[in-house]
Amino acid sequence: MKSVLITGAGTGLGKSLALRYSAEGCHVYLAGRTFQTLEKVENIIKQTGGNATAIVCDITDYNEVQSTIQSLLKSAKIDILINNAGTGCFGPLYSYKNEEIDQVIATNVKGTINMTRAVVPVLV
Repeated sequence: MKSVLITGAGTGLGKSLALRYSAEGCHVYLAGRTFQTLEKVENIIKQTGGNATAIVCDITDYNEVQSTIQSLLKSAKIDILINNAGTGCFGPLYSYKNEEIDQVIATNVKGTINMTRAVVPVLV
């Protein structure tokens, strides 16, 4: 059985990907910041006979990502990584607050790099 780790797996595209990979027979590791949304997806997958595990992880925090991945790898394998987590600012560019821009960059760029750095060595 292949294992897939999906960031931002609690809602939207991440949730859809998790359901699809589960339907294809993969064990799905659902990564995100909010346990309640991950748990809902995990329960849907398990109710349909699939395998899923919710993993709370803030991908913007390099040390947390490293710790989470190392802990996961003690009892599991990762065959596929999907860096899906993302956030955005909406409205006119001039109205964005610095904190909002920092969060977009931290999640969409730094978070993707953090997760890739932690997982790719085990994929190679």
